Amino acid sequence: MGLLKKALDRIDFAFMYFMKLPLFLKIIAAMTMIVLPVPVFNLLDLEFYSNTEVASAFFKHYFILNNLLLLIHIGAALPAIVLGPLLLHTALRKQKPKLHARLGKIYITACLISAVTVFPLAISHRLGFVPQLGFGAMAVSWFTLTYLAYGAARARDFTAHKRWVLRSYAMTFAFVHVNLTYRLFLPYDSLSIISVKVFQSMISWQANLMCVEIYLAGTTTAGKFVGRETFIRNLTRWSKNDRFHWRAGLITPRFPPG
Repeated sequence: MGLLKKALDRIDFAFMYFMKLPLFLKIIAAMTMIVLPVPVFNLLDLEFYSNTEVASAFFKHYFILNNLLLLIHIGAALPAIVLGPLLLHTALRKQKPKLHARLGKIYITACLISAVTVFPLAISHRLGFVPQLGFGAMAVSWFTLTYLAYGAARARDFTAHKRWVLRSYAMTFAFVHVNLTYRLFLPYDSLSIISVKVFQSMISWQANLMCVEIYLAGTTTAGKFVGRETFIRNLTRWSKNDRFHWRAGLITPRFPPG
């Protein structure tokens, strides 16, 4: 009964914070929940644990190694995609900074592992150079943006941290686009599988990043609109808030109290 009560309490806590999320984060969370069964079913598919060629063949003739890389990528991406909306919720960070820090550490670790394990599969994509380039660039960008977010947190530069995290989650959210929203951009039903993968390898993350950059250019650190002239000017210049903190170290990032 004790374990059941704890599980129910955690479900109540998660539901309570979901209801407190801003509308756009609720939409993101809902879209994530819709596609969540896809990776779960993949993790339960026994074919992924065999020497059958399922993933891209980075290791020639050792297909089980490729499949394991894909399983690690999927398994690590799951907590990242789920935790994103909670970590972007300002109220949670202010009310429970220690919880935000713990969840942030899980998110950072999950993204870095998922990006590293998918990179060799991306550059050996069976459909050719463009998907290899697109998905490979996505993996490198995902790792880099996530690491910059972590470094900014370690340096206690929380303005830069927020900006890099938004970009990192834009990369993470590519998973949702590939599985759900990609049909909104182009008439994919009339395209060949090669054409679909070519477009997905680029649009799935570049469209997300573009939306984030537009948001960052148009808002202050408090989320207020900067005005039309400033917005247009911000679109054409590098922000002083996008600071690099490469020497992040291996210590858990500290977040300020509310």
